[in-house]
Amino acid sequence: MKLKGLFVPLITPLNPDESLDETSLERTIDYVIEGGADGIFVLGSSGEFANLSMPTKRHLIQASKSFIRGRVPLLVGIARAGTQTTIEEGQHLACFGADAFVSLPPYYFVHHQSELVTHFKTIAHTLQAPIVIYNIPPYVKHILEPETIAQLAADPLIIGIKNTDRDMDAFDKLLKIRDAHQDSFSVSQGDLPNAGECLLRGADGITLGVASIVPHLCKALYRAAKAGDRVKTEAINQKLDRVDPTGTSCSWFAGLKAQAALLGLCKPVVAKPFHAPGEDDLAILRQKLVDLDLL
Repeated sequence: MKLKGLFVPLITPLNPDESLDETSLERTIDYVIEGGADGIFVLGSSGEFANLSMPTKRHLIQASKSFIRGRVPLLVGIARAGTQTTIEEGQHLACFGADAFVSLPPYYFVHHQSELVTHFKTIAHTLQAPIVIYNIPPYVKHILEPETIAQLAADPLIIGIKNTDRDMDAFDKLLKIRDAHQDSFSVSQGDLPNAGECLLRGADGITLGVASIVPHLCKALYRAAKAGDRVKTEAINQKLDRVDPTGTSCSWFAGLKAQAALLGLCKPVVAKPFHAPGEDDLAILRQKLVDLDLL
């Protein structure tokens, strides 16, 4: 599997009791696939994975696999602080239909880069499943150094990296690592402000949180960049920046879910302790959609 094109880190539609809202999940999956998704990634940051119960996670994967109906691959996030606990989570979730796992580095404790290499390789070879590395320094205490990624990319079970980081020098090194393993390793960018630039430089794909809201715009960004059209790429990236639910007093996750609710995709329910946006924030979020003729 190649992380090529648009992979959507899907929101998790919830009922007020934080159980899975299956009806909204099916609606959202159809919406993003019709909008151009090349793959769906559940239990990522946009899916509020850290706040969901294990029964809800299992239900989410099983239902997602059913609703996707083989149209695109399903990637599933696994994220625990320890290697063994991450493996156990993967084993609990594997039977429900993941085509690959997306694994965060350990969090809470600080680890040496050599320990991170062992962590990811142990997960991949114990689960005997394709693994995508998830580099997102703002949410964990680790930056995966290029040398570390180069060691991991040489392992056939490590199939790529979702890179949510703004260090463009490090990103260029990622592309060189990818070039040395073109048949087995790919680079997908997850940071919105420089997504277009990363595609223009050669990223294989994008994995953007706003893709649950505007998959068609995200796919247009990918296509413009792959066509080498810098002007169009930058213009679309600016539109996506304006959709992004930052700039309000509510959490980014609550803002994203509220925008999805405004589009009729799901309820504006977020997993506690997140709070839904207040009226002032909701007005700002609505205006972002109105400005781009989405409402």
